Amino acid sequence: MIKKISIILFVFSFILAGCGTTDLTNSNENTNNADQVESDVNINTNINTNASPEPQTTPAQEEDYISYTNKAIGYSLQYPKRWYWRHYIRNEIGDRDSLVDDYFIADRDNVIDIKSENLGSIVVEVSRHELKDFFSGIENFDKKDVKVGGADASRYEGVRSVDSGKSQKIIEYQFAKDGKTYRIIYTKVDSTQGEEQIFEKIVSSFVL
Repeated sequence: MIKKISIILFVFSFILAGCGTTDLTNSNENTNNADQVESDVNINTNINTNASPEPQTTPAQEEDYISYTNKAIGYSLQYPKRWYWRHYIRNEIGDRDSLVDDYFIADRDNVIDIKSENLGSIVVEVSRHELKDFFSGIENFDKKDVKVGGADASRYEGVRSVDSGKSQKIIEYQFAKDGKTYRIIYTKVDSTQGEEQIFEKIVSSFVL
């Protein structure tokens, strides 16, 4: 009887030992799975946050520019290669303005005619006028003191109404040097920021 009880206890102990081993194995597997999940999370969060956005170009940068030198007056500038342009000297200007000696005119769309009221969207005028002669046209405009081609200049910006009832944007640089008065003028109905950027690039290229 005692031998049977001993055998039963031995078998029972063996079964218990087997159950304990199974639990331990499952615990290790769960631990390994948790490590694997953590590893996967680390891999998936390695995102490159240092990528730079593509640079944006402006209409002024998209244009091809060509250099122009006015040897008679003594200045140079750059203007868009595909634009219309004309240069007028004193005897071609005639009675339009007896004190204007030189016009350089550029326009994207229009063929330039000295007889037309609006010469073009961009005009460089050299004259024997005094700066005060132009005050009435820009007295209500915003004014800034700037430099153009190394010369002290004034920049005026404003809007005026035209006969069509539309608004015309005007940006005008004025300065005097060596007995000459210079005006670099932008005039445009339904002006866009891109067109104004092109004008400012032309002004920034101006060299005396």
